[in-house]
Amino acid sequence: MRPGLTLAESTGPLALTGPVVVGGVTALAALAFVLGIWWVPRVLRARGTGRVRAVLVQAVTLILCTALVMVATGVWLNRAFVFYGSWSDLFDSGSTQMSTHLYGSAAGQGTVGGAIGADADPAGTAVPLTAAEQRALTAARTAPATALQADPLRDPALAGVTDARGGQDVWVTIPASASDVTQQAIVHLPAGYMQHPDHRYPVLLAFTGIPGSPETWEQAFDLGGRLDDLASRDKIASAIVVIPIVYPGADDTECVDPSHGPGRYETWLSRDLPAWIHEHLRTIEDPFAWATIGYSAGGWCASMLSVRHPDLARASISLGGYFVVDYAKGQQRTAPDDPRYDLPALVAHERPPVVMYFFSGGEDRLTEPTLGEMSQAVQPPTALTVRRTRYGGHMLTLWVAQLPISLGWLAGHEAGFTPTPR
Repeated sequence: MRPGLTLAESTGPLALTGPVVVGGVTALAALAFVLGIWWVPRVLRARGTGRVRAVLVQAVTLILCTALVMVATGVWLNRAFVFYGSWSDLFDSGSTQMSTHLYGSAAGQGTVGGAIGADADPAGTAVPLTAAEQRALTAARTAPATALQADPLRDPALAGVTDARGGQDVWVTIPASASDVTQQAIVHLPAGYMQHPDHRYPVLLAFTGIPGSPETWEQAFDLGGRLDDLASRDKIASAIVVIPIVYPGADDTECVDPSHGPGRYETWLSRDLPAWIHEHLRTIEDPFAWATIGYSAGGWCASMLSVRHPDLARASISLGGYFVVDYAKGQQRTAPDDPRYDLPALVAHERPPVVMYFFSGGEDRLTEPTLGEMSQAVQPPTALTVRRTRYGGHMLTLWVAQLPISLGWLAGHEAGFTPTPR
């Protein structure tokens, strides 16, 4: 139980997700519905209420019924997903109280401090690049652009791009090549991209939850806008963002290659998507200049891609994600014990040279089991930074608020995203 909470607040019958609250709200909604369609009309008729007054009474009754049904629906959804884990989540500011833990870091392991500012870099240090890695990154930064990369206005694959000075979003289609997947993505070109045809940029691959749409990253998170703002203040390197569709409709792909059948999303993400990006965009073609980020089920995709493909991206950010596949009922694509997608076991055995950042609310039940497994599995050169708020469940607003801190961590831990002198 969380320190400072009473039993009723956390797990008792009076908890926000407890039986009294959930059952009580549901009973009130049902009672209001019955009264609204049966008792109120009978009373109005028996009393001979005038037409205008009767209409007003029935309108108020209908509004009350609708409101209670919506509240009941929200309470049941909250019980299932724990968006708000306790009454404190609704009325307290505990989501600003955070703890940081380091695992596998060169700086050591353990708990590191509490709350930090919105643009601050969470505790921990990046492992310096070797001389050979630094030379390779420098060469990738200064590689000449192709004619197609230098003039996006002439690239038919980037239809809709404009000669804008600010950042812009473009819908593109990534065709199948090594995989059997053809899917769309949003590409965010950073401010100044069109005016600097020789400049190359790091790449951030962003993944949505399920259900989800790439627009969530640009509308709710304003990921491209925040990156452009931070870059303008030399907090992070200006970067390209690519947000592919990985959960089309209600299809729970988990970004994996299924054991049998079509839909090889991991191959599409690790081979077809990077190949398309390398061909059409001015990117720094070095794994230290590529990173992944995702929320909820997209956090799984972000972690999986970096752990299984460190040659593609050496850093990942997971907001409320998990580390073992978690399919929706009836949508299993792989066996439950498929070793390909047990990330804690892979990390313990293979020790990939990646740095991972994980954030979740303190009462997010979805993250609990596999986060513990990953924390125990991590050993150098793999590193994991875990930050958790005191309160908060599986909620988008919490992840949105933490985005600047996550990007600050990326700038401090991935060499390709570190701002360079102008």
